[in-house]
Amino acid sequence: MFKKFVSLFLRFSSIFLALTTTYKALIYAQDEQQINSEEENISTPSLSTEPERWNFGKYRLRIGVGRPDFPDKEGFYQAHYGKEANYLLFGGDYNLWQKYVAIGVGVKGLYYTDRGHASLPADQLTNATSDSVNVLDAKTEFTISSIQSLLTLQASPFPLKYLTLDGWAGVEYLWFDDVRIIEDESADSPSTDDSTTKSNTQDMTKGARTSLVTGVALNILLNALDDSSVNSMRRTMGLGSVYISPFVEIVSRLGNSKKGINLDRNAIGISFTFESTR
Repeated sequence: MFKKFVSLFLRFSSIFLALTTTYKALIYAQDEQQINSEEENISTPSLSTEPERWNFGKYRLRIGVGRPDFPDKEGFYQAHYGKEANYLLFGGDYNLWQKYVAIGVGVKGLYYTDRGHASLPADQLTNATSDSVNVLDAKTEFTISSIQSLLTLQASPFPLKYLTLDGWAGVEYLWFDDVRIIEDESADSPSTDDSTTKSNTQDMTKGARTSLVTGVALNILLNALDDSSVNSMRRTMGLGSVYISPFVEIVSRLGNSKKGINLDRNAIGISFTFESTR
């Protein structure tokens, strides 16, 4: 009787221990899964690629290209360079105040260079000497670099800013340099036909200008095209929105526009705009 009781007790105990162990294992697995889920939520928060409602961010960065159109009433540019080339632009804005629109300040720089050929007046071509023909065949290089100080305004008819309209006005400080490059060939030695080419540069004109600049741009939101890249920029750089921005800009010289080279211009172009999350 006692042996049978002990045997039943041992069997019951083993079954109880097995059930207890299984229950504890299930509870431990459930707790561990919950902890891992909480840690994952903390380390990788849910990021929406849509911008917040009418949140313009504190700052924006731009990089793009543009093409100027010089009025060129004096014929300077057409005579030396022909059709205008493209220029590189880069800049940034910082918003000082925002509600349903944003008002701020900005800075933008551009670099422009073009190559052409020197030109002589028509009356000098009739009696051209070897020297003047050499000058006529010379290459020229025209360089512009400028920096703009701007007041900026942003507005959007959509709370999530799928389209944003930008406007800016300010002052441009421009430096230009027009260089003539003359290549001379000289013999290395009387006994050979080999020759070397030496380039001599001559400043034809250089100077600086202060101009008034105004412009507008239409920003088209691109976030939906690549969610993963936008989320990566948010985590690493704090940039939450990416736009493609076609723009138009008008630059008019301040002061006496009849003195010196006229570098007034109308420009069109396109840029990528990166906007901060806050």
